[in-house]
Amino acid sequence: MAIRWYPVNVPRASAARSSISASRTGPPAAAGVRVTPMMPPDTGFRRKVATPRRCARHPAGAAIVKPGAPAAPAGLAGRPAAGPSAGRRLLAAGLAVGAVVLAGLVWWLVASGGAATAAGPLPAGYRWYTGRAGAAGAPGFTMAAPAGWRAHRRGAATYLRNPVSGGIIGVTLAPAAAGGPVREERMLERAALARGTFTGYRRIAITPILLRGKLAGAWRFTYRRPGAGVMDGLVVVTQVTAPGGGRPYELMAAAPAASWPQTRAAFAEAARTFSPRS
Repeated sequence: MAIRWYPVNVPRASAARSSISASRTGPPAAAGVRVTPMMPPDTGFRRKVATPRRCARHPAGAAIVKPGAPAAPAGLAGRPAAGPSAGRRLLAAGLAVGAVVLAGLVWWLVASGGAATAAGPLPAGYRWYTGRAGAAGAPGFTMAAPAGWRAHRRGAATYLRNPVSGGIIGVTLAPAAAGGPVREERMLERAALARGTFTGYRRIAITPILLRGKLAGAWRFTYRRPGAGVMDGLVVVTQVTAPGGGRPYELMAAAPAASWPQTRAAFAEAARTFSPRS
C-alpha cells in the first residue's frame, strides 16, 4: 500500500502547542507527520469556563466577602438590602414639606403672643371689626382686619374680602361634633367633597394646632376657581364657643396662590385678636 504525504502548514501558536504536547507525551514525531494536540471530547474546540465550587462555609447564593472589607447590609437570602424606593423617597419628602407647612402655620397663629384687647394697639393698616349676631344664626365676634377689606354676610357666615387681591377671611360656627376640632375638620372635608365645593381639591394636611394656648384643628388645602386659577385655603376650628350656644367658631381664609402670603398674615392677626360676642 502506497503512502501519500501531504504538506501541512502549521501556525506558530499551533506549532508551539504541538511541540509542548509532543514533549509531554513522548519523543518528537518524525518530520512530515501531523501532530494534533489532545483536547477534551465534544468541546468543539471551544474553551469552557470552569464553574467555581462552593463549600459548606460558602453555600450557593451567598456573597463572599474579603477579610477586612466592610459588610453590606443583609437583605433577603443574604443579598444586600435594596435602598428605599422612589415612592418612599417621595413620601418622605412630602411628609417633610407638610411638617414645615404646619410648623409655619403654628408660628403664624401663636408666635405673636396673647390676644389683643379692644383698647390695645393694632399693627399699622389694621382696624377693629365687630360682627353682630344675626337672625340667620350668624355669630357675633370682634377681631382685627386690614383696613379697606369689605364685609358681607352670606347666611350664617360673615366674610371680609380684599377688593384688590380677592383674599377672603370668614367667620361662622362649626358643627358641634364630638371628638374635638380635628374630627370636625374631617367632617367639614367630607361634606365639601360630597357637595363638590372645591374643584381640583388637594388636601395638604389636617392636624391639631395651638391657638392662643388652646387646642384647635387646622385644615390646609388647595383648589381651583374659574378665573382665579389655583387657590390656597385654610380652615381653623377653634375651641372658642359662641355665648349661650356651645358651638365652636370656625375661621377660614382663601386667596389666589399669588396673594396667599398677604392673606395668611391677615388671617394670623385675625385669629390672634379674635373674641366672641353675644
